[in-house]
Amino acid sequence: MTRASAAMAPREARRRRGSPRARVSLLAAGALALMGCAAETATIVSGSEPVVAAGGAGGSGGAGGGEICAPKITGIIRDFRGPGEPDPHPDFGSFPNGQQVTRRIVLDEIDDDTRKPIYNPEYNPGGVENQTAGEEQFYQWFHDVEGVNKSFQYTLPVELNEFGKGLYSDEEFFPADGKGFAEGSEGHNYYFTYELHMEFRYEKYDYLVFAGSGDLWVFIDGKLAVDFGGIHDTVGEAYAISTRAEELDLVVGNVYKLDLFYAQRHNPDSIFESPGSFITMTVFNFTNCDPILL
Repeated sequence: MTRASAAMAPREARRRRGSPRARVSLLAAGALALMGCAAETATIVSGSEPVVAAGGAGGSGGAGGGEICAPKITGIIRDFRGPGEPDPHPDFGSFPNGQQVTRRIVLDEIDDDTRKPIYNPEYNPGGVENQTAGEEQFYQWFHDVEGVNKSFQYTLPVELNEFGKGLYSDEEFFPADGKGFAEGSEGHNYYFTYELHMEFRYEKYDYLVFAGSGDLWVFIDGKLAVDFGGIHDTVGEAYAISTRAEELDLVVGNVYKLDLFYAQRHNPDSIFESPGSFITMTVFNFTNCDPILL
């Protein structure tokens, strides 16, 4: 344990222990520990406080088990205008926190040509349950559209262990601050999406750990593995990939594509709503040494 985490005030510790984010962090750390690995080999980056946790199972690191590379986990941030700004996007800042996950906003399989999620044409709940303005507007979330969004590259500041694995977690995930269109509440830029494409070598004891307070979709080999759509409180999921290997058509030792899509669309204005932007993701044995930017 680091000095920063050890020195955390008891009151703050009690507050975090009961929070959804704390439960997600404990779930993630426990999942990594189940890999049967030595402790203190990977770093969980949580805001400004690094917390040492268990990480990395044995196995070949890098690409193809030969020369080891250090892949940069680089994706694309797209910033959008929200309420109070000229020409605000209708999907950002317009829908209330539904508190619960909204499933089936996207189809179960990714677009093979673009590696982007496909809007579900049957998703149209209407009323208070509605979480998007429609297919045309959703398309703009993960595509560059002049005048609608501004995009730039962003690399997750994650530290990998000697096996090329780890866990990234950030309770203050605001990569668009100081960039894009404008800052929002409390100096943060709340209206953005993040798109990440990686390739990883599947190993028997790999765990899938993902969590977020915004829309979050993760595809493995083109198939939907995490479906946390809509504006909701922080939710997370952790399980051994082997439990879904047959469903996802995964074979140990093979390399597969991983595609992650995150949207921060809500500027919290109430103590009853999820406070800010939060994201957690597993860092597998990624094999692409160069970023995949689409």
